[in-house]
Amino acid sequence: MGFSDDDRILIENLYIFKGYGAKELIKEFPDKGWGLSSLDKLLNYLNILPVCFASFFIASRDVIALKTLQLQIS
Repeated sequence: MGFSDDDRILIENLYIFKGYGAKELIKEFPDKGWGLSSLDKLLNYLNILPVCFASFFIASRDVIALKTLQLQIS
């Protein structure tokens, strides 16, 4: 079952700010019908997301530094 936008925001905030895991979310909201494996996948995605953004910004920073260095050399 897919998550609505509101559900996803709720799950994100409870995971990030309160440290809720998949089982806690299911116990807290049994009427939502969320599956354990789908929540685990979403939480895993949220856990990986900051790493992806960090590596993107590091790579961007390195490219900018390289271009700046090339401009200074020439």
